[in-house]
Amino acid sequence: MKIQFNNPFKNFGRSDVIALVCAIAAILALFAMYHIAAIQGSFQKSNVEIAFEGAPPIRTDKTTDIFVSSNVEIKKGDSIFIPIEFNLKNSGDRELDNVVLSFAFDKQGKHSSSLFDESVYTHQGMMTAQNLRHEQSSTDEFDYSNFTVTKLNIGDSPMIGEGIVAYKMPPALPENLPVLGLSGLGATVKIQIEADNVAKKTFMVDYRIATVGNIDQLTDWYTHYYAKAVVIEKRNTMSIASYFLKLVFSRENKTAYLVAPEFRSISVNGETEWLPVKHDAILRAVSFKPYSWSLLFG
Repeated sequence: MKIQFNNPFKNFGRSDVIALVCAIAAILALFAMYHIAAIQGSFQKSNVEIAFEGAPPIRTDKTTDIFVSSNVEIKKGDSIFIPIEFNLKNSGDRELDNVVLSFAFDKQGKHSSSLFDESVYTHQGMMTAQNLRHEQSSTDEFDYSNFTVTKLNIGDSPMIGEGIVAYKMPPALPENLPVLGLSGLGATVKIQIEADNVAKKTFMVDYRIATVGNIDQLTDWYTHYYAKAVVIEKRNTMSIASYFLKLVFSRENKTAYLVAPEFRSISVNGETEWLPVKHDAILRAVSFKPYSWSLLFG
């Protein structure tokens, strides 16, 4: 048996060969241009993020919830200081210059500068005094605390600390859904970061004080009381049909960060101030699905 092979080039004319050679040359030229651009850094990206140590970066498209256990008896007239600590991370491919981390504090709560001197501001990491600058400013609506890192190397993630005194906040849930252990004290902080070649990013962080004990007790309270109250509240606002669609199609998860630092009290002008003891408190991320099949029919 004689096997025939079709020659795909048997009908090629001279013009076809020239066109093919030109196409191959163009592809090689594009490859060379891409290789040169990659070497020169044209495809490198600049990016800066904030995160808690060991946790994924926090997101700009949703409010980050943080529950702080006080583990102390906060009496009327007392103040409690909420620690604010984030890792500022260069997650891009380029060294960053002039990275600005700005905290905007609502004037309902005392900013830390009204209670403490500059020593309260903390940072950890490969930063010198010449590489970190701290400034404060104020408007009619907000107090600002601005940290400028003049140079942030690739992969660096120094921790920068701040704080605010908690104030009375609106209920986290409707009054007909009381949540055992939630004190009603907290604070909302707007955080912004930007750098040379990086657009400004804005984050909203909502802090709530929970009057329960250590991190395990805080986790138990959040899982068995707060999370259940959120699920019930969502069900009460939706029809059976809408709730069914959420159960089938929603991939939503609610995540909060829980921290339980130890506090000590000091007297300032006859008033009691509760301050977190400086140590590495455990930070725990807890998630739950805000929809439950058991509540479909109410």
